[in-house]
Amino acid sequence: MKKLFTLLLVSTFLAGFQQAYAQCTPDPNVDSLIAPTPGPLADAEINMAYSSVITVSVPADTTLPIIGVTPIDSARISAINGLPPGLTFQCNPASCGFPGGTLGCILLSGTVTDASLIGNTYPLSGTLEVFAIGQTFSSAITGYSIDIVGGTSTNTLQLTQNSSFELYLNQPNPFQNTTNIGFNSPTVDQYEFRVLNMLGEEVHYEKVEAQSGKNNIVFDGAFLPAGFYLYMLSNGKYSSSSRMIISDR
Repeated sequence: MKKLFTLLLVSTFLAGFQQAYAQCTPDPNVDSLIAPTPGPLADAEINMAYSSVITVSVPADTTLPIIGVTPIDSARISAINGLPPGLTFQCNPASCGFPGGTLGCILLSGTVTDASLIGNTYPLSGTLEVFAIGQTFSSAITGYSIDIVGGTSTNTLQLTQNSSFELYLNQPNPFQNTTNIGFNSPTVDQYEFRVLNMLGEEVHYEKVEAQSGKNNIVFDGAFLPAGFYLYMLSNGKYSSSSRMIISDR
């Protein structure tokens, strides 16, 4: 039964990663170079997975002064600047290069964890380079923004007297060797800390003596290969888990 529960937990964990890191799908109904039109994108809620897609529709040709109708070789997004901490961008195709006459997209994703950012607005900017007849034509991407809003962590179990058990996201993440995993304990207690790989195999176990209030676990993952991992903290009453990534060294 315990093994079945672990496999179900890891399956949910992997599904979350697939959703968070999946390639975006462009909107086939877009008839402009970039869509949606510039403006506020979806709000980013603290401790909640974020995802927003921008579609890029590169025409097969364009009309230039004097030259006339000219085939477009390709277009490229060089960068998306101004993203809130915790969010990144990736493209489909992965190179962020879009051949003429094709659709592509930009996926903004990740999780904002710093509650002090609530209420902030992050204006985004970037550059779209279009290549035709051996020349490069640049166009600025402006007008998009992301607002940070409050939310309730899914890892929090509310208790009495305004105390709670809470497991925080590790920092930094991704990491190469060591990372800090914070948690809040409502009482002095002993916890079991486990790390599982993508197959559901336990690769690390230790007992943690916690004080009442905020605590920190320094996890050294230098002995583990790069990849996705699930970490779990429990004491028989409370249990919580989250995800972390060990990057290539």
